[in-house]
Amino acid sequence: MSGLDGETIKHALEAAKDLGFRHVRLKNGDEKFSAVIQAEAPAPIAIPSHAVAESDSVELAPDFKEVKSPCVGFFQEGKVELKEGAKISSGDVIGFVVALGIKNEVVSNVSGEVTETLVVTNQPVQYGQAIVKVKP
Repeated sequence: MSGLDGETIKHALEAAKDLGFRHVRLKNGDEKFSAVIQAEAPAPIAIPSHAVAESDSVELAPDFKEVKSPCVGFFQEGKVELKEGAKISSGDVIGFVVALGIKNEVVSNVSGEVTETLVVTNQPVQYGQAIVKVKP
């Protein structure tokens, strides 16, 4: 090989790309070459026009808000019964998360109707885990 000619560099780049390498470094004596290969953007997915008929209706889920756990612990219900259709207001204490024997209030940050309760009493919960879904 007589130096780093264009054919050698091209071959190295193609081989690196085929093998999934992101960096290429070549050295031959005092000659050096390095490059970073960028990942190709995925091809856009085209949906054929016949796949969705004009008369088909697509029902979108309404906007829901979630009341989330303020910490890690075990969930306990509060005075508000968290059943489907129950009305809650922003600022209501809807339950507690017990951690290390301390009751931490779960305060609703949204007013509306409970559409789904996602936890049950004495269930372990994580920080930020959704407790209930509310339709404002």
